[in-house]
Amino acid sequence: MRALLAALVVGVALAARGALPPYDDAFFFVRFARNTLEHGAVAWNVADGPVYGNTSQLQQLVSLVAAVVAPTHVIALLRLVAAGCLIGTVALGRRGASTWLILGPVGLATLTTGMETATTLLLGTAFLAELDGRARTAWLGIGVAMLTLARPDAALLGISSLALARRWDALAVAAVGIGGIAAATTALYGSPLPTAFATKLAL
Repeated sequence: MRALLAALVVGVALAARGALPPYDDAFFFVRFARNTLEHGAVAWNVADGPVYGNTSQLQQLVSLVAAVVAPTHVIALLRLVAAGCLIGTVALGRRGASTWLILGPVGLATLTTGMETATTLLLGTAFLAELDGRARTAWLGIGVAMLTLARPDAALLGISSLALARRWDALAVAAVGIGGIAAATTALYGSPLPTAFATKLAL
């Protein structure tokens, strides 16, 4: 019932906001995806690839799949993915009124951005639900790794939550996962963190 109600609200919001333009940064994901498919260069400019230019490696992958499935409707497909993520967030959230706050103005705004916010919300909610349910060590570690792929700074949610819960075993698994991701991005792009990270830090 929760999922059905959430789907109704999200569907109405998506129909009402469908004409709104996505964030400019959403086109970074689209252009990176197209350059990857057409030129084999993970970059904004083909001659510069590969470049760790997007904050979310997971969203970059989702955008790549969207570009394969619907080359001329990538943003529209990303909005449908965001809608599914919001519905999933409500379905996985703790029982209580606070869960429905995700369907407020701020949460629903993530439908049209074309960015990774809705995906990160779903992964964060799933991780906390698993932690609350005493999930297996491996799943919790994988959850933190997925959060890291969604947004590097989202790893702090997983790390701090595991530390507060004294799940040192899961924290060790998470550290291995984050280390593996950092090694992979460094090997591919030459940096463990996206290029935008240093720029934002300087600001």
